[in-house]
Amino acid sequence: MTGVSVIIPACNAARTLGETLDSVLRQGTAVAEVIVVDDGSTDDTARVAVSFPGVRLQRQDNAGPAAALNAGVAASSGGVLLLLDADDILPPRAVAAHLACLAMDAACEAAVGHMEEFICPSEDADRARRFQPRPRQPGWVAGATA
Repeated sequence: MTGVSVIIPACNAARTLGETLDSVLRQGTAVAEVIVVDDGSTDDTARVAVSFPGVRLQRQDNAGPAAALNAGVAASSGGVLLLLDADDILPPRAVAAHLACLAMDAACEAAVGHMEEFICPSEDADRARRFQPRPRQPGWVAGATA
């Protein structure tokens, strides 16, 4: 198994993308590449992406998150794919935990972790007050699966 390719579709995600990329780059050497697919953003998403060393930016006209993920997958070279939303945050050692799980059984094709919802610090106070995060749970979402 070679390194992990992290693929992040992003459309108008400048507000959250930096924190997402920080969390990915803190994962260490298991992450072989980080690809941000800018899906037709009209904000500073591209500028944020390229401000992080080693992050590869791929641009496309807006075609939606599935098309952006597919473009990122097609451009990737890692043996393991980690698909993240542009507002996800990986906890420390998340990639290592996924890789350890995958290494336990050669027939295993995916590893699913847990997810925890949180209120984004950049969210306005009114929306933050109305949001009720659910407790930690199995992460049947792309960002919790490798």
